Amino acid sequence: WLSDQTERITIRPRLRDASRLYLTPTQQATIFFLAIDVLPVTLLAAGLAVWLVRRSK
Repeated sequence: WLSDQTERITIRPRLRDASRLYLTPTQQATIFFLAIDVLPVTLLAAGLAVWLVRRSK
C-alpha cells in the first residue's frame, strides 16, 4: 500500500486439519430424535401459542 505494490498485500488462510466426530449409535439416535421430533414439535407449539395469544386480543 505504501510502496504502491498492492499485488503483494495478501491475507493467507490458516491451514486447519480436518476433524472427525465419532458418535456411538445411542448418541446418533438421540441427536436424530432431537432434530427430527423434538425441535419441530417445540417450534410448532411455540408458534401455536403465539397465534392463540394474538388471536385472543
